[in-house]
Amino acid sequence: MKNLIRFGIILIAVIQFACEKEKSAPLISATGKVNFLSQKQILISLNTALNLTNAAKFEVTTGPGTGKAEIYLDKFMIYTPGSDSTENATVKFYDASGRTLGNGKITFEESQNSCGIIPFTKAEVAQGNTLNVHLADNTLLCANIEYVHIGVNGVSSGLNGNGFSLSTSLGDATPTVDLSYTPPAGFVGTSKILYVVGINVKPEYASQYAKINQAWLDNSGKPGSGDVITELITISYMFEYFIASIAEVTVK
Repeated sequence: MKNLIRFGIILIAVIQFACEKEKSAPLISATGKVNFLSQKQILISLNTALNLTNAAKFEVTTGPGTGKAEIYLDKFMIYTPGSDSTENATVKFYDASGRTLGNGKITFEESQNSCGIIPFTKAEVAQGNTLNVHLADNTLLCANIEYVHIGVNGVSSGLNGNGFSLSTSLGDATPTVDLSYTPPAGFVGTSKILYVVGINVKPEYASQYAKINQAWLDNSGKPGSGDVITELITISYMFEYFIASIAEVTVK
């Protein structure tokens, strides 16, 4: 009996020590920098930008001075530029159990590069009509479009991005990337999707990209393909041109 009591005391002590160690784990301090084109919204994978691997949820603790920083789907940030060419935002991040892991600082810096994909954000359309938005072509990119991967994921409550689609025309003489929206019958209101587009894999990453398990690409461009969104944003650095944004359409 004494041995059992002694064992129980030791076990309690070990558990208590483990809990105290967990509570006293040092907080992570992370920093990252992202570039944006003047007045163009960008969507950022915070785990990627801050070089983290296990953060499950983020919240903005201090917003930028003139721009706007919003969290979407727990792990992504939409940054809307203001009047400053450089500004910062701070975030707090947590693990899956809700425990605070640390704090991060994101620096937003305006890029002077005039070439790139145009991130479509907002528009209006009348019921019964179709909205077509031209996102990219060779002229806009200042380069030839040779390879495109896209992902779409609904973020509207109850709508799941119904009516949205992204398409490419790589076989044409002038290849393009386009977004279209046809309102569901009888729908009046606002619908949103999160979309990403990756164009042309950089030569230095061609071999690495070819080795990626590409089964997730089967759902590319289809609403609800969240795994495609996550994967494409994670490997966004492999593409020559990349954009991620929230598209919002109001149907009247």
